[in-house]
Amino acid sequence: MNILNTVAKATARKIYRINRRSPAISMCAALILSGSALSFAEAPKTDTEKDNTPEAEMVKLKAKQLRKERALSMARKKMNRNDVSIIASSDKKFSMSNKSISRYKVVGGDGDVVELAFDKDGNEVDAEALFQREQAMKKRKYGKFSHELYEKLKHVKDDALPVVISFRVRNKPHLSKPEKLTGQGKHSKKASAKALIDKRAQMMAKHTLKKRRKLLKLIKRSDPQAQMIGDTPNVVASLSKSQLKRLSRSKLIDHIALNSNNTPGLSSSRIDTLATIANVNLGLRGDGVQIAQIEVGGIVNEAHQDLPANRIVQGHSSACESTLVGHPSEVAGVMMSTNSVNEGLSNRATLWAGGRCDSNGNPDTTNATARTITTNAVNWGARVINVSSTFGTTGSVNTTDQFFDRIVFDNWRTHVTIAGNRATAACAGGATVNTTVGNRGYNGIIVGAYVEGGVLWGDESVWPCSQWEDPTSGDDDRQEPALLAPGVSITTTANTGNNFVTRNGTSYSAPHVSATAAIMMEADPDLEYWPERVKAIILASTIGLQGSVFPERMHETIGNGRLDALAAVNVARGVNGGNIGTSLSCGTHTSSNPLKITIPVGGVNRARVVVNFPTDPDYVDYFSRPSMDVDFRVRRKSDNFILGSSATWDNTYEIVDFVTPFADTYDIEIWAARCGSSTASQYIGVAWHEDDI
Repeated sequence: MNILNTVAKATARKIYRINRRSPAISMCAALILSGSALSFAEAPKTDTEKDNTPEAEMVKLKAKQLRKERALSMARKKMNRNDVSIIASSDKKFSMSNKSISRYKVVGGDGDVVELAFDKDGNEVDAEALFQREQAMKKRKYGKFSHELYEKLKHVKDDALPVVISFRVRNKPHLSKPEKLTGQGKHSKKASAKALIDKRAQMMAKHTLKKRRKLLKLIKRSDPQAQMIGDTPNVVASLSKSQLKRLSRSKLIDHIALNSNNTPGLSSSRIDTLATIANVNLGLRGDGVQIAQIEVGGIVNEAHQDLPANRIVQGHSSACESTLVGHPSEVAGVMMSTNSVNEGLSNRATLWAGGRCDSNGNPDTTNATARTITTNAVNWGARVINVSSTFGTTGSVNTTDQFFDRIVFDNWRTHVTIAGNRATAACAGGATVNTTVGNRGYNGIIVGAYVEGGVLWGDESVWPCSQWEDPTSGDDDRQEPALLAPGVSITTTANTGNNFVTRNGTSYSAPHVSATAAIMMEADPDLEYWPERVKAIILASTIGLQGSVFPERMHETIGNGRLDALAAVNVARGVNGGNIGTSLSCGTHTSSNPLKITIPVGGVNRARVVVNFPTDPDYVDYFSRPSMDVDFRVRRKSDNFILGSSATWDNTYEIVDFVTPFADTYDIEIWAARCGSSTASQYIGVAWHEDDI
């Protein structure tokens, strides 16, 4: 980043943070920050933008500003009003067609939004048409192969390659989710939730059975050892280049990718300070909630006196923990430890410990094995799926991300996963890091790590080893991680004896969030089948670093703040906020006819509203962008004043923060800016949280 941009953006960040109560000043800062509050994406460099001299940078900045002014001018004409402002912008280069465009979402004073796009010369263009052209060019080049597999096939002979072959699930059966279950007491509600989830699983399995059998039969002609992964539309096999090319012609098959390996998100840097695991002081510990821990190998040390053996189910029987320095036992301790000092958040839950070893006692780390383990966990009844491993080597979503997104979208389970650890010299203490790319899926809760300081809620910092590189997407404006959780100097159960060890890594951040989700489900069993609400609640209740009551919003490294487990559980209980699950209809809910949810907010409070919506894993352009683009605004009912809008393109959650000088009711107005899902309506989760300033 050049000096001019650095200075401008640093100044804008300060202006934005200091003046959150002033919409006019904050909007000026937002304009400097490329039109989206705390969204720091740089414009892609085109062939004509290689000159990095200060003069050249000034020319580019001026051109960019002119495009923004043109967007505002055209929006005024289209809306027939002058009070317009940019709420989101994106600079995108289409690699296949070598076209560069700038996109804008412009909001008027009445809350309506228009979208505009311009090429580098300032001419208005059709962004959707350019996207579809790019997709068609990719399909002609890569066919049904993933980019990674396509490149590998160019350089290998006809040797067998491990692959995952899949098809899209079309015309999915519909089963309505009730917003609230009827019945007296938690036990009857839990029974009703279980029955609903089981019925959904049966419907999906029956819907895909015939096609799954046909696909497996087809592939077994080339590889008799090919196997189907549970009830999913995935088959794993080892096939040669010629066999793959022949199979790719089949109409049964939609996508073929490499079956690569995953790695634990573990680091072992030497940091002496200790940090105990946080606890929620409500008498809730996830009692009766089922959590699955997906591992790269090894079993949990259930002989440890502080791990409840009666509530730990081993997913296999082969021990290979020593290879992974006790990773399974250490992750389990964050959730399940009963030690009075180093206590797990959800130690009254039941834990299914996954992972698998090969015949030599070494970890079986293939992505296909991770899918099989997860399928077993889902069939066991897991409501929360904790993944402390990474599955990708590139910046875009892959087939394993797609698999876990399916667990959320089709199976209604909450998925929590790590952002991953960075391979960088910035990691303190000579850390051993494992990956440069974390998990990229849309529907899971992607968690980074922060360092707890010497003062609770006031002396924290982002762990420099925590992964924060954003996934690539259609408009390159996705922001991950979603939030941060404790991940440094975590004291947890060891894999030998009754010992405790102190570890660092995002491996230990994710189970903090998974445990919080389990406690939320104990407080409200309805959340067991509403992963959309769970994610919305957790993001709505985050808190800022350094004691700030204002959490970050879509920040490059921090995400949307750090986990506040107590606040999240309270919002699940309807204290200091609330949440709702509902359906958003494509084509019906538009900017001029939005879905409205009315909420009360007290006076002199900070409020955060989150709208979370999953991506359909069977969306035709899944590997390039989410299946829907959902935006929303918050309008005060007493005077019709709009307090804020959120409108990115590729994030699957939107966030509005605002300050309420007096108690009032507010309309959350939600609409679908783009619909690409295979369903006419889609479940969404909405949550709101308020704090005294």
